[in-house]
Amino acid sequence: LLGVADISADIQGSLEFLMKTTSIDQPLFIYDPKTQEIHESTTDRKYMYLHGIMFLAVDNLPTEFPREATQWFGDHLSPFMESIVKSDIFLPFSQQEKDLPPEILRAVITSHGQLTPSFQYIIKLREIYEKSVSKVLILGAGPRATSAVELLCRNSRQHRITVADKVLRNAQRLTSIGLGGNVKAVELDFSSLDQLVHGQNVVISMLSASELPMVEEACLNNKVHLVTASYSNLHREELEGKVKDAGLTFLYEVGLDPGIDHLEAVAVIDEIKKKGGKLRSLVSWCGGIPTPESSDNGIGFKLSWSPHDILTAAVRDARYKDNGRIIEIPGNDVFKHRQQVEIFPAFHLDGVPNRDCLSYATAYGVEDTIHTIFRGSLRYRGWCQTLDAASEIGLLRTDTLPHLLPGANKMNWNEALRWLFLHESDSNFGNVSTPELLTRRLRTGKGHPHKGFGYEE
Repeated sequence: LLGVADISADIQGSLEFLMKTTSIDQPLFIYDPKTQEIHESTTDRKYMYLHGIMFLAVDNLPTEFPREATQWFGDHLSPFMESIVKSDIFLPFSQQEKDLPPEILRAVITSHGQLTPSFQYIIKLREIYEKSVSKVLILGAGPRATSAVELLCRNSRQHRITVADKVLRNAQRLTSIGLGGNVKAVELDFSSLDQLVHGQNVVISMLSASELPMVEEACLNNKVHLVTASYSNLHREELEGKVKDAGLTFLYEVGLDPGIDHLEAVAVIDEIKKKGGKLRSLVSWCGGIPTPESSDNGIGFKLSWSPHDILTAAVRDARYKDNGRIIEIPGNDVFKHRQQVEIFPAFHLDGVPNRDCLSYATAYGVEDTIHTIFRGSLRYRGWCQTLDAASEIGLLRTDTLPHLLPGANKMNWNEALRWLFLHESDSNFGNVSTPELLTRRLRTGKGHPHKGFGYEE
């Protein structure tokens, strides 16, 4: 079977696997019956070469038919019109056969709000369909959620998606992606998170790491699977035991970093082991950065995830192994250990150590042979210097600052910066200008920085 043309264009109707209609401008799509995914020009330019069945389902296709086809249809329908008009629709369906010709009677799907006997099988089909549908709850409607909804909607018949966000209009923006109204938007309220998670098959959390424990608890309470790009919390033995006892899957680190970088690393390691080799050194660079033409600001970075998480991640301690030596870097000094990374001759980036990567030697199954293991984050030039300066000034402090608490006296940016300087030193800087204070504070950051990997102390 190469192709199907459905002139009824009835989604999940007479052809139950028809998931969407098409237009005259874009009349075709490819349906893969194995994965139940849809491929079209909006998702893949080479969609016509992908595996599957070609579908034509233009919902206003009759307007493209020649006049002769319309005339032929009208001529064959006209003889039945008089009996249809004279029939008594208030009679029970079983008594309408005396008024309606058998051809029309067999075509009646519903009567008095119920399916007619010939179409009672639809009830059973609906029951089977409802059991096969996965209910997916996406928490957070930021930029990353768009791709998740688009991917799930390729198999729209198998997923019923709810998008929840603290700002309702953000979630509503994603409802237009769904086919057949299978994407619903709701406002996220953590006080009723249990009710929101209840009845779902899986939760995809796009929320910040600080909010993840509440999501984990709600999923455990309602026995719902969890998928998130955040780092794993299963090192907490109590949580791991509860997840296993409930028969659930909590899948962490399925983003770019961590996530895709793990897959690439394991693929390389497996290939080495298949050839009888042993892994001595693993250096992995990864980073989510804008396309070069979109890197149009001073820091070379665009916020595609939680700003709070971006800044807190910037001050996390880093640990790695270099030729058997454990290197530990305090969070406030991570961006001082930046180095130039050359991916291509004309594509130079900055790299810094990425968190504690020693545990991955065990996860990758190379703890007995590895001498060097390092994971680093890539950024355009400018970002590392900016974060290093922000850390030096004190803008990335995580402790409580009394002058910023609710109820404190209002102050502008200049006053807030001066507060940081004047309360960290016994010197009298009261008569020194703010630019001079910044210069004095950042002077130690000038010159050649320490290397982030393989440097000699």
